[in-house]
Amino acid sequence: MYGKREPLEQSDGASEHRYSVFAVDLATGQRWSIWDTAGRAAVQPAGNRLIVWDPDSLAIHSLSLDGESEVALHSGGALAGPVSFDGSKIAIAVDGSPSGEPGSLIILDVQSGDELLRVEADDPRIDAGESGSWSLEVIRWSADGAALLARGSGAGDFVLTLDGEIRDTPSGLLSLDLRYGAVAPRLSSSGARSLTVVELAMGREILTLTPEEGRVISWWYWGVPGSGKAMYATAPAGAVNERPAYVWRIVDLDTGGATTVSLDERLRDEWRWLWWLQDAGVPFPMAQCFYRHQALDPCLDLDAASQEALQLIYGDQERQERDASIRRTSLLGFIWLD
Repeated sequence: MYGKREPLEQSDGASEHRYSVFAVDLATGQRWSIWDTAGRAAVQPAGNRLIVWDPDSLAIHSLSLDGESEVALHSGGALAGPVSFDGSKIAIAVDGSPSGEPGSLIILDVQSGDELLRVEADDPRIDAGESGSWSLEVIRWSADGAALLARGSGAGDFVLTLDGEIRDTPSGLLSLDLRYGAVAPRLSSSGARSLTVVELAMGREILTLTPEEGRVISWWYWGVPGSGKAMYATAPAGAVNERPAYVWRIVDLDTGGATTVSLDERLRDEWRWLWWLQDAGVPFPMAQCFYRHQALDPCLDLDAASQEALQLIYGDQERQERDASIRRTSLLGFIWLD
């Protein structure tokens, strides 16, 4: 599924863009249009549907893949948050300030628009902090869509489960399934002299790692959700950026047992993808694919196929025009019709 911006000249000479969304069957090359507008919009895939958010009216809609069915998810005053990786749910943050009321976080069913869960920002389980501000922000979903990471202004981060439970989180790295947190002071600067893994549901420490004398923990990657694995690197204290000096280990989160590994290019790429997903630094389509397949190869194959599809679609144009069209076209996501 692709989105494309095209220049749109207005009568007063001002320049806007028309945003159109189209789908391509990667197996057959068939292409069809789903939706287009002359206004501004934010678009993201949601399973076999499309989420469209209008930043002017702040209205959120869900469209079917053929563009024929439309469901109003929210009429206004909301920010469209992330869609769960199975495409079934969307979390939105509602601004209550215009009415003087606290904001809220709402989870909706993408297909029907039904409200599945609502949490108000003044919920006593959420500390507003010294700011006293009542607003919430959605950060990301867990891999299985059973929980999401959210932030209250002045209150830090917390995990919200679909049954309404709110869990405080440590000020550290959270696993992709939002089950574990890793607390390691100064990990990203001078390195950590110890790292503690906490199980969020029970609030208990399950593992503490301490590097050898004279070394610090310099990197930490969570494994694929459900694997019970993580990987970390140690480096000489004071030399955390000297990559040849790294020693890499894969650790079993249940037992604490660690195995030293040789970080060849393949292993490094796979774990780097996991780190990017955790850090929300990778485009959504690849994250969506990785969560579905939990393997790198299918995602790389799909990415290559999508690039080939673009070349075929714009192949008849002059080279300069074709290159400009491709630059204005973004891959929004993959849809599996199975």
